[in-house]
Amino acid sequence: MSPKRPLQLAISAGLMLAAAQGEKFVIKGSDVCSLLGASDLTQGPCSGPTAVQGPDLEVQVVSSSIAASKQAATLLRIPGGKEIAVNPEKLAELRKPRDDAGKVGVVSNACQKPPILLLPEAPVQAPQGPVQSNPISSGQIGSIGDIVDHERAEERRRSLASYRFEEQGFRTGVVTRARDLVQRYQNNIQSDQRVLSQSFSALTAEQKKEGLLRASKSLAARAKTLESSRVDGMLAGDKMRFVKQLQNASDLAGLRAQAPATSARLGSSSPDSADSAIERQVLLEALPKNVQSKVIHELKLVERPRTLGSSLPVPLVHNGYWLGGAKSGTDCSGFLTQSLPEELRELRLTTLDLKALQELVNTGEFNPPPKYDPERLGKLKKMAPKLEAVDIDQGQALSPGDMLVYRLLEEPIGHVFVVEHYVPQLMRATVYEASQSYGGLRSRDFDLSVDPYDAPKRFLRPGRFGPRIKKPPAPQQKVAKK
Repeated sequence: MSPKRPLQLAISAGLMLAAAQGEKFVIKGSDVCSLLGASDLTQGPCSGPTAVQGPDLEVQVVSSSIAASKQAATLLRIPGGKEIAVNPEKLAELRKPRDDAGKVGVVSNACQKPPILLLPEAPVQAPQGPVQSNPISSGQIGSIGDIVDHERAEERRRSLASYRFEEQGFRTGVVTRARDLVQRYQNNIQSDQRVLSQSFSALTAEQKKEGLLRASKSLAARAKTLESSRVDGMLAGDKMRFVKQLQNASDLAGLRAQAPATSARLGSSSPDSADSAIERQVLLEALPKNVQSKVIHELKLVERPRTLGSSLPVPLVHNGYWLGGAKSGTDCSGFLTQSLPEELRELRLTTLDLKALQELVNTGEFNPPPKYDPERLGKLKKMAPKLEAVDIDQGQALSPGDMLVYRLLEEPIGHVFVVEHYVPQLMRATVYEASQSYGGLRSRDFDLSVDPYDAPKRFLRPGRFGPRIKKPPAPQQKVAKK
C-alpha cells in the first residue's frame, strides 16, 4: 500500500477559491482514488489489477482563504472528523456544469486526470461592515498547526473584507485610540518622506552627488559628537539608538554618492521599516543649507536637541518613538496614556505605576520604593477602583482594550502593550505598542510564551500582568415622585 497523501484539488486559472464556510458537496466514489490515492478511505491502490473504487465521499468546507503564495487554500472535513488542508497543484483540465440545484460538482477521468472544483459563476461579494470571527473549539481543530493556519486564514479574511475591529463595549475605545495613534504616526512618516523626496528630486545630478558626499562626512561627525556628549532632552537609553542611526545614514549617503543613479530610491522604504528614518536622515542632510532650513519646518517627525556645551542643535529624524516623550514623538507610557479614557489620563502612567495599580487592586496595598512621590501614590489609589486585575497565570484570557504589562522587579524599566485581540489556544495577542527597539509605533503579534506551539506544556513569560478597565456602573434612573 502506498503512503497517504493529502487531498488535493485543482482550480481553473480564472477562478478564485471562495467556497462558503459550511458548504457540503459529494465526491463520487469513482473520483475518490484520484483525490486521495491509496488511503484509509479507498482501502487499496488506485490502479492495477487490485484497484479499488472508494465510496461516495461527502466533504464539508470548514474555511477557505487565499494563502501567502496567492493560491487558494481550503480546509475540508471528511468523514471521521478529520480536517485536511487543500492546495491546488495543477490547472484544471476538465469542467463539469453544475446540476439543477446549483451545487458544485467534482469530476475526473477514470483516475487519469486531476479533478477540479467548480465554483458558482456569480461574483463573490465582500461582506459589508465588520466580519464576525467564529471562535475556535477543540472539537473543530485537530492540532496546534491547524489552529495557527486557521487563525492566519481568519486574519486574511478580515483583511480582504476591509475588516476593522468591531467597536462594541466600553473598552474598545482604548483599541480605537491606540489604532488611530499608530495610523497617525505612519501618515506623518509618509508626509515627511514626500516632502524630503520632492526637495531632493528638484536638485541637479551634480548637486545630489555633492550633497550626498557632504552628508556622509557630516553625519559621521554628528554621530561622534552625539556619542561623546550629554544631550538636552534625550535620555541615555535613546542616545545610542540615534548614534547608530547617524552612523548608518553616513554609510548609506557614501554608497549612494558612489552610485548616484540609485539615489532615486531614497525615501521609498515602507513606513513600517526602520530604514525609513535612516533614508530621511540622509535626504535632510544632503539638501543645500538654505533648502534644509526651510524644509525642516515642514517635517512632522524631527527633533533638534542640543548637545550640552554647543549652541547648534542636532536635527534627528525619527519614526515616532522618543524615550521620555517629545514634541513630535512619544514612548510606551505616553502612548498608553493617550489611548486610555479621559478619566484615567491624570497621570502619565509608567510600568511602575501599573505595577502599583495591580497590587492595589489585588491587595489594597502597595509598598512603594523609597523615592516614590506620595502625591502620585495618592492619585493611583483613587484610580485603582476603576481597574481590575487579569490573572494571566491562572489562564484568564485577555480581552480587547486590556493593558499587557512587562515589569520585572530587578529591572528599572518595563514595557506596556494595548491588546486588540487574543487567541488563548496559542497564547498569542495582537497588540499595539510604542517600541524603543523598533523606533516607532506599530501593531504586531506577541506570544505570551516562548515555548513551541506543540510543546506538551507551555509556560508564560515572566513579569507579565494585565490590568483591565472596569465596566462603569449603569447610570441610575431617577424615579419620579408620585
